[in-house]
Formats: sequence, structure tokens, C-alpha cells
Amino acid sequence: MGNDAIIAVNSEMLQFYWELGAEIVEKQKSSSWGDRLLPQLSRDLSAEFPEMKGFSVSNLKYMRQWLYRSPKLPRLCSVKLSHSCNMSYV
Repeated sequence: MGNDAIIAVNSEMLQFYWELGAEIVEKQKSSSWGDRLLPQLSRDLSAEFPEMKGFSVSNLKYMRQWLYRSPKLPRLCSVKLSHSCNMSYV
């Protein structure tokens, strides 16, 4: 896989993880304490995407935490390689 493809895939995965964190935050706003949202979501995502790894409860917590620390979705690097890449926020 070439560098451009790797960067494109990584950018898509990071966007997916940020958006999943946003969905977790929204679902937690409407759920009650103790309803085990994250363990159930972990099981559901692992069943829906068996070829993907990374849907453990702890990783879902990291995705949620990333949203709290970066409330605006980062605009990720373009596919063209450069020595410096500054992330901006939309």
C-alpha cells in the first residue's frame, strides 16, 4: 500500500473514531446511569464489524474523551505528503 493510500485510510479512521465519540456522547445524554451503554455498544460494533478491531469499552471511552478534548472535528492532513502538517479545526 502506498503512502498516499495509508494516509487516506488513517484519515478516514480518525474521522470515524471522532464521529463515533460524538455519537456516544449524544446517546449518553439520553440514557440513564447504569444502563451499560458502552459494554453493549462494544458488543454491537464487534458483531457488526467482525473484521475490525478496536471496539473495546476502553477504546470507546478514549473516543469519547477525544471528543471532549477536541469538540470540533479536526481537518486532517491532505493526502499529499509534506514534512509539516498542521491540523486545523472545522
